[in-house]
Amino acid sequence: MFVMTVDQRNSSTGQDLVPQLHSDLAGNSNIASPLRPFQRTAGDEVQAVFDDPNGLLETALVLARQGTWHIGIGVGAVNEPLPANAREGNGQAYRNARTAVERAKRSAGHIAFEGTGRFSELIEASLQLVMGLEEDRNDSWQAIGELYEQGMTQIEIATHLQTYQSAVSRALRQGRWQETRRMVQELKTLLAEENV
Repeated sequence: MFVMTVDQRNSSTGQDLVPQLHSDLAGNSNIASPLRPFQRTAGDEVQAVFDDPNGLLETALVLARQGTWHIGIGVGAVNEPLPANAREGNGQAYRNARTAVERAKRSAGHIAFEGTGRFSELIEASLQLVMGLEEDRNDSWQAIGELYEQGMTQIEIATHLQTYQSAVSRALRQGRWQETRRMVQELKTLLAEENV
């Protein structure tokens, strides 16, 4: 099981972004629903429970793009039966998520992963690289990447956005779109192995 604990960055000087997080995730049809949806635990922190690496990673990608969250992911057992609300759960995955979110506050990409499997360090380093690139990619390059992921060709994207095919190619290359998406696919495999 995976637990994701998310804490707002610089919350003492900014507005509460938790309601916007709920809205953004609910409005994104590409994200599979977690086993237990995000629920506020304290202040500007929320927590969700996932049993699927796909939904976990897609959620992390959306949060990384926003550039306003520290993301901690813990893997491990949870006490059964799992309560109806995410914040009422307990177990190793919860403890690992707590450790991870604290480490995320001083980690590259503002994300950390805590587990006990042989791939834990590789998963964390890969997450930090991917999420850092995700946050740094500008909105134009992101839009081009999303259209490319939907199956459009570079020429079709250029026509759709009224730009040049060379600009589309440059955005995909400099935004590291294909590399990050390959890493996300590999991460899904590693996380599934970690979650046994």
